[in-house]
Amino acid sequence: AGARVLLVTEVVPKQGVHVYAPGTHAYQVIRLRLEPNTLVRVGRTRYPMPEDYYFPPLKEHVPTYQDPFRLTTEITFNASAGARQRLAGVAAVTLHGTLDFQACNDRLCFTPVSMPVTFVVARPSTNAVPRPVRPRTP
Repeated sequence: AGARVLLVTEVVPKQGVHVYAPGTHAYQVIRLRLEPNTLVRVGRTRYPMPEDYYFPPLKEHVPTYQDPFRLTTEITFNASAGARQRLAGVAAVTLHGTLDFQACNDRLCFTPVSMPVTFVVARPSTNAVPRPVRPRTP
């Protein structure tokens, strides 16, 4: 297997706003989507423990995030000979994607959005260990 890198997406909801965690509901769950790249394999995104949000008008409990939190996604660099050859000529690999989410407050839910994100990951060395990389946003 190739070198592993931990992508960290730090999310800071505005005061009085929440975004949706995975669970059984119809709302848009916050999700990091990365475009395919032959140099890396994208692992599963890990979510922190959500908070229960109760919305009285609908008598509804849903898992949300209201305070700052992190999503972490491990990527593994392709260890094939062809990928190693392509990596030898670059200092970093740029990964493009979106952070998809729906934000709501105690009165209304906003239209779901897809915010572009870019991760610039340094080319791994042969003895690399997982390390955090944060996105650049436009």
